[in-house]
Amino acid sequence: MNKKYLILLILLMIRPVLVLSQTTIEAMYETSLSAIDAIRNNDIETFKGLWVEKIIKESDDEGLQILFNNAADILNKYDGLTPLESLHLGITHIIHDYKYAKLGTLVFTFPPTKKPQLLSDEHIVFGFSDEIEENKIVSFKVSDLIGPAKELAEQKGLRPHFEKFNFKFENLNWFRLWYDKGPVQNDLGNESGVYALKGNQNKLINNNADTIFSEILSLVNSAIIDSTDIYYSKVNIFGAPEYVFIRMKFDDLPYKECGEFRILTILTEENDFDEMYKDYIIIKHSDTNRYFLPIDKNKELWDKLKDLAHIDFGNSVEINP
Repeated sequence: MNKKYLILLILLMIRPVLVLSQTTIEAMYETSLSAIDAIRNNDIETFKGLWVEKIIKESDDEGLQILFNNAADILNKYDGLTPLESLHLGITHIIHDYKYAKLGTLVFTFPPTKKPQLLSDEHIVFGFSDEIEENKIVSFKVSDLIGPAKELAEQKGLRPHFEKFNFKFENLNWFRLWYDKGPVQNDLGNESGVYALKGNQNKLINNNADTIFSEILSLVNSAIIDSTDIYYSKVNIFGAPEYVFIRMKFDDLPYKECGEFRILTILTEENDFDEMYKDYIIIKHSDTNRYFLPIDKNKELWDKLKDLAHIDFGNSVEINP
């Protein structure tokens, strides 16, 4: 197989909307949808008809069939697709007929995401180049990050993601609640606008916060999870927003073996700063396993987190958080 035509080159995320017109992007999207329909219908001949003829003729049929089948395996698991406005767009170059040609790419992620900043575990990628032929596919790639992530997790002895949680307040061993009011004007926090409250169940009971904390755990148990990933970095906030961050440890198995569970959500963005994760409640455990809970589908949970953060805990907070 002529791999140079079927391998996605490194995406240069250089604001491709400034290089590709909206009309071009929409045409790429429509052709990609036609290709996806052909894959769903197991119609490889129609799929081939969407390609630049010279490139598809030079491609190895067996290799293309493997990619086609891999894409079908992904599509069979999901009904929806990432909308155009949330797709990853990339610009790079390929060599065609001994010349460099600009390549625009569309990355469909699965599970489908609502924000282009979020990248799910599986990808189907289509490449286009008007310098070769308009509205015709010139490259195609299927990526599966689940396998490598799971393998890495196994190597490090990490736990797989939970499908659902079953937290109980009576099993809470320790917690630390951190609040930063960011741009919001209120009476909470120290001179830097932050406060921290930590302890065990009794700390929450003595501050009349045990009920709301129990409600938060129950809502987490029934939460709608959009997607998950393996993520080692501790960076989830990029500006100076109002946010709440909860760290927790539990006595019961299997949660006892997962170390800290962390819940983070942004309550108010910093003025003129677009936070990457503003639409999500993020849960993380084992320092690696992240869960994205869309706020619009878990609004009651987000409201409870905000209510908890806005409680005035008086002298119970840490002196120097």
